[in-house]
Amino acid sequence: MPYDYSGINKNNIHYKVNLNQWEIKILKSIKSKSKTEKKISKQVRLNTSIVSQLITDLMNKGYTIRTSKRRMFFFYSEYFSTTLDGLMALEVIKRSNYNNNTFWSHIMSLIGCYSKAASLE
Repeated sequence: MPYDYSGINKNNIHYKVNLNQWEIKILKSIKSKSKTEKKISKQVRLNTSIVSQLITDLMNKGYTIRTSKRRMFFFYSEYFSTTLDGLMALEVIKRSNYNNNTFWSHIMSLIGCYSKAASLE
């Protein structure tokens, strides 16, 4: 089930991100270093064919790119990496999760203050 995340960057541009948890895990795994589908599937702990479909969806959304590197004379490996849009999507998700956590922690602290005040009376 995809989740909708929205946020505003420094330039007041509104971003809306629609990703599921597996797509987020894949983006996080290839954030710092390009990897093959096999390495991504090991890190995310999903079947390679499922990871392939998820990466294709991320490529259609513009969050990942594919590059081919020659290993030997006739052998090529496909590496996947995150685009700038993918990094922006991860940042929006990170900020929206942080805002939700601070909101709930603030509410819980208010409830704690009111319960202490009620017990003192």
